[in-house]
Amino acid sequence: MVILSASAASHGQDDRNPEQMALGIYVFGNSTVDSGNGWGASLLGLPDALPFQSLTDVLNASTITGINYAVARTGILSEIGINYRNNTSYWDFDLQIELFNVTMTIYLCKFLNQQQMGDHLSKLIFFVSFGINDFNLNFLPPSKGTLCQLAPQVFSELLLEALAQRLKMLHKLAAGKMLINNIWPLGCSPMFSNSFACYNGAVNQKVLPYSMGLPQLLNGLKSNLTGALFSFSDNFAFVANLKQGPTFGKFKYSCMKLHKIYFFNLICCGAEVDHYLYVDSLHLNVAASRVFSFACFNGTMCSPNVL
Repeated sequence: MVILSASAASHGQDDRNPEQMALGIYVFGNSTVDSGNGWGASLLGLPDALPFQSLTDVLNASTITGINYAVARTGILSEIGINYRNNTSYWDFDLQIELFNVTMTIYLCKFLNQQQMGDHLSKLIFFVSFGINDFNLNFLPPSKGTLCQLAPQVFSELLLEALAQRLKMLHKLAAGKMLINNIWPLGCSPMFSNSFACYNGAVNQKVLPYSMGLPQLLNGLKSNLTGALFSFSDNFAFVANLKQGPTFGKFKYSCMKLHKIYFFNLICCGAEVDHYLYVDSLHLNVAASRVFSFACFNGTMCSPNVL
C-alpha cells in the first residue's frame, strides 16, 4: 500500500499560502488505497476520507472534505470484474466515478450551493491508484483472458487510453487537482519473487511501458483540459530503488513463509507487520510507505506537488 503524507511538512518549511493548500482528498482506486487496508487521509495531514458506503449515515458538513471510493480487486478495465460479478464490493473506475457524481448531486448539494461547490472541489485532491489488478487479472500469468495475448506495449497503450477517458470524465465533473499513481514493479513483489533481488525481470518489463507512458499521457491531458492539474506519482521507481537506499536494511522482505496464506495469496503478518517490506503477496507496509510519503511531498517522487 503506497501512501502519501503531508506530515513531512513538519520536518521543513512550507511557504505556500494556506488558502492554496488542499482541503481534503477524494480517493479512487484498488486495495493499495482502500479504507479496509488501513489507508488514511490523515497520513497526508488531511481529514479522514470516509468510505463511500458510510455516507448515508454520517455525512454532514464536517465530513465532506474526504471520501474514499476505492475497493479491492478493481481496475480501470471492466473486464477484470468478470470473475467477481457476484461480489457486491466490485466497483471499477467507471462505477467509482458514478458514485462521485452521486456524492455531488445527492449529498454535497445539501450543504453547498453551486458557487460553494465549485470552490470546495477546487481545493480537493483527487487521488487515483489503478492498474495493478488490470495486469494481474487480465494480462500477467496465470491470467487466461483474451487480453493476455497482446504484446506488453499494446496492452499498456490500451490501458492508458482507458485511463485517459476516465480521467476526462472525472475532470468534467469538476475535478481539478489529480494525483495519479503508476504501477510499482510487480516482479519485485512476493507474488512473483522471493527476495529483494526482484528477480522476475520479465514481469517488470511487461509493466514498465504503462508506468513509463503515464507521464506523457498526463502532460497531454493537461494541455487539452482547461484548469486541470495532474501530478505523477512514480511508484515504479520508488519500489525498484528502495533496496538501494539506507531504508532497505530496516526491513525483512516478506512474512509469507511464516504465516498461513489466505485468499488471493494474502497473508497475515500479525504483530511482525512493521518488520517486513511486504505485508502480503503484493502490498507494502505502512512504515515503508512513509519513506515514499516524504519523497512525494518534497517533490522528488510526485511532480508537481498538489498538496
